[in-house]
Amino acid sequence: KSGTNRLAGTLYDYYRDERFDARSYFAKKANLDKATNDQNQFGANLGGPIAKGKAFFFADVEATRITQGVLRTGRIMTEAERRGVFGSTILDPASGRTPFPNNTIPDTRIDPVARAIIAMLPAPNASGSNNFIRQPNVEDDGERYLTRLDLRPGGSDQIFARYIYTDRTRFVPGFIGGLIDGTGTSAWGRNFLKSQSLVGGWTKTFSDALVNELRVSWAHGDSQGLQDPFGQDAISQIGFKGVPADPNVLGGIVGVDISGHLRLGSPNFMPKFQKTDQFQYLNTLTWLTGRHQIKFGADIMAPMKNEYLDIPSTRGNVRFTGQFTGNAIADFLLGYVRQAELSNVHIVNQRRWSMSYFVQDDWRVNGRLTLNLGLRYDFMTPSYEADDRMANFDPSGAGGLVFAKAGSLEDRTLVRPDWNNLAPRVGVVYQLDDRTVVRGGFGMFYNRQNLDAVLNPFTSSPPLVQTPVINFGRMSELGTSTGLLFPQAVFGIDGEGKVPTVMNFSLAVQQNIGFNTVLDVGYVGNLGRNMMWQRNLNPIPFGANFL
Repeated sequence: KSGTNRLAGTLYDYYRDERFDARSYFAKKANLDKATNDQNQFGANLGGPIAKGKAFFFADVEATRITQGVLRTGRIMTEAERRGVFGSTILDPASGRTPFPNNTIPDTRIDPVARAIIAMLPAPNASGSNNFIRQPNVEDDGERYLTRLDLRPGGSDQIFARYIYTDRTRFVPGFIGGLIDGTGTSAWGRNFLKSQSLVGGWTKTFSDALVNELRVSWAHGDSQGLQDPFGQDAISQIGFKGVPADPNVLGGIVGVDISGHLRLGSPNFMPKFQKTDQFQYLNTLTWLTGRHQIKFGADIMAPMKNEYLDIPSTRGNVRFTGQFTGNAIADFLLGYVRQAELSNVHIVNQRRWSMSYFVQDDWRVNGRLTLNLGLRYDFMTPSYEADDRMANFDPSGAGGLVFAKAGSLEDRTLVRPDWNNLAPRVGVVYQLDDRTVVRGGFGMFYNRQNLDAVLNPFTSSPPLVQTPVINFGRMSELGTSTGLLFPQAVFGIDGEGKVPTVMNFSLAVQQNIGFNTVLDVGYVGNLGRNMMWQRNLNPIPFGANFL
């Protein structure tokens, strides 16, 4: 908000802790202390004159400090299972799936990688199916700083500038913690979120009938997500082979999914980051003439930059399902992997720009009829990569990849830009009599963002991003043997690149039926064209068997 001719401010603080909280049922059952719950939100603002009636300032700062205990509970392998002792039949895949004597896997058969991971696991500390429980703290700290300057050099001009900076750090712990972590979602872990924005505006009144509003803005975002043990290499420590020691992603162990067991390792989509920069220029001219209020405007966003890393399994991931022994934990102990995957690190430097122009006339034809007539033109480039690192699959003929190259917009985006994006808008209000009003409208809208969501895989499919999947391998040998290599999928889109379009329309009648009651009957519809949809050009035949 703007400052005024009077100096005024606010100072505030909110504090809370766990002393007034009850201990949860599960914490009591596990004999855990009351969860931490410290919350502190504080801030101040001040506004006032720089030159009375001409220039004003406003400043605001707010900070949050939150530490909250969170309950983590789940199933981890028992001490007996870690020694290879089970209470049900365990099949031996190396001997034609005959049962192990006494349902016990010999110590000499335990995979060395599995043995090293087990040594890092904490012991069960609770009874029942969920035999592990802990109560770590979620930490969420943030600051926001805002400054604003308003100038009124004359009766016909109003100028303002506003700057906002935010900085937030959030840590959400995994189920197990430490090098094992035990986290399956990239919303957890350590997230660092920073943003800046600068907005300037100038409103110019040329006359009682002509006003111009100009807005110029810049926005920058810098977000990063890291797994909790980032930078602590445990992959070499457990002896897992085949994962490059890339310091940009290294930290913790390889991801391990065991059916019916807490996940071991950190999220597949960590680490990740996104850095954005966007400039926007918006101008609107309003003209009052007779029964018309006419607006002309332009909205330009250029450039828009988006640099990000968002690739799964850059530290590898293995899955155990019980397919070999009849028990997923036994599969893990023997190292019989149902599926393994590993992706290379690939940073995308995305670019695009857009322009929109519009004219709108709010026309009061007479005392009964009002028309809202508008026409808008929208164009946003398909996303392209700063270094033209994009590929599309062309299914024609024998099929093959087409690569982006320097040149025209189509050369760089691999999609023919759709420039024909005129969007009419019509609204009608007609008063039939003192008790009845009819309203109707029609609008056409272009969903450029929808197309971009489909185009994004251009930057993250082969050969730019390789994610080989191996089925039926041995965990300690994955770096030296291939197992059964599953074919990689490639992505393609129709090069016409027509923008998804939605037409909305409505018609309604409002009738005053007395007793302070209005009856409203209406019809609303929408019609979509060029909607995006996907299909598999090379599906696996039903009933196919590859083994």
